[in-house]
Amino acid sequence: MKILIAVDGSECSLRAARFAVEHADWLRERPTLVLLNVQEPVLAGRVAAYMSHDEIEGLYAKAADEALAAASGLLRSAGIDFETATRVGEAGEAIAGFAASGGFDLIVMGSHGYGALGNVVMGSVATKVLAHTRVPVLLVR
Repeated sequence: MKILIAVDGSECSLRAARFAVEHADWLRERPTLVLLNVQEPVLAGRVAAYMSHDEIEGLYAKAADEALAAASGLLRSAGIDFETATRVGEAGEAIAGFAASGGFDLIVMGSHGYGALGNVVMGSVATKVLAHTRVPVLLVR
């Protein structure tokens, strides 16, 4: 089984990683785990006037490393093998697209649990993933 865990550095995404660690015994064989972090794109036209492409890519890489650090540490300390991946784009679409192209069997992600009104006001990455994927999604609250 190939499982994608969406990670943004928040406590909610850490709960999703913790869930995968705590319930790994549910599966007959060890799954392939991939931690994915998606960085929202900067306003390239405006930023590019002040920073080079390499500097912008460096900022994305640094932010992704910081967002992945806690979940990576959790899986590493539990002795679970995993890979990491990063993307730049709109998070919901990027997660769904990565899951589809990577042949994942399950997407695991944390949810802030704002409810319907919160999703209308603030939007929800989880809602967008659900709208754009055919891969089963497990939301951990």
